[in-house]
Amino acid sequence: CVALAAGRVALRLVVRGIQLTRLLRATLLDAYEGAVEWATLIGGHRQNVPEAKGSKVKSLSRLALVVGDLDQEGGVSASGDFGDRGDGRGQAWEALFPSLAHVVAWFAGRTGVPSVVLYDARGVLKSRWGAKGLRRELLRIEREEDRSVGCSIKLLSREDWDECLAEFSASSRGVDGARDRSSGGSQAMLEKWIEAYRVNELELHGSSEGDGGSGGDTTRAPSLGKPPDLIVVLSETCFTLSGFFPWHAKSAEIYQVRKQLGRGATAAELDRELEGVLRKYFKTLRRGGQ
Repeated sequence: CVALAAGRVALRLVVRGIQLTRLLRATLLDAYEGAVEWATLIGGHRQNVPEAKGSKVKSLSRLALVVGDLDQEGGVSASGDFGDRGDGRGQAWEALFPSLAHVVAWFAGRTGVPSVVLYDARGVLKSRWGAKGLRRELLRIEREEDRSVGCSIKLLSREDWDECLAEFSASSRGVDGARDRSSGGSQAMLEKWIEAYRVNELELHGSSEGDGGSGGDTTRAPSLGKPPDLIVVLSETCFTLSGFFPWHAKSAEIYQVRKQLGRGATAAELDRELEGVLRKYFKTLRRGGQ
């Protein structure tokens, strides 16, 4: 009887030891994954677990922000004023500028992206009025939070895609590339053409109303560059990427952000939603078709 009781005690100790070992292993694994995720969000890249089949190391060096709710007719007049403000579109954009500036500054500070592409179909942000409104909010953030936004801001609209495609079609290189369809030359050359396409860039510190500048100028200097890794759409409802450079978005991950400042959301709530987007982006494995 004594031997039997001792055997039972030993067996219980062994089982308990196995349970504790499994619990410790799970705890350490969770701690490791949490540390990796935290390092990813701080460092701007993810070191994937080696056992993840087909996984690729991800980074976030190129970002695009898309305005998804205000694709309305009317747009901007030739003089740079925002059409008929009596219909509420001007007020809607005024309410959106703080959210746009906040998201740009948040990603610039959180991930260190060197440039951000801002797209709205009607080209409001490319107008003098739109650029001035966005610039005002970005400078306010720099002033109140005592930090520099630190990234270039490229502005796109639907007319950019039409213009880029027309220039490519009219160029001798575009014609030659179109003839070489058997080797995929046309698409490859178009992708290079898109990357080299010159876009408008917001002049954040180049001029100001106080020193005689326009206070909202854009310059046609930089190229569009490589495709974005991440596209964030600011939209409370459904949205479309109509007119956004199609080849430029073929490999990007697309996420929707619904919360907006001035529309019932606080800066803290918007930050939490952006953190969620960044977390999902880095936790999603890029398998390269595998």
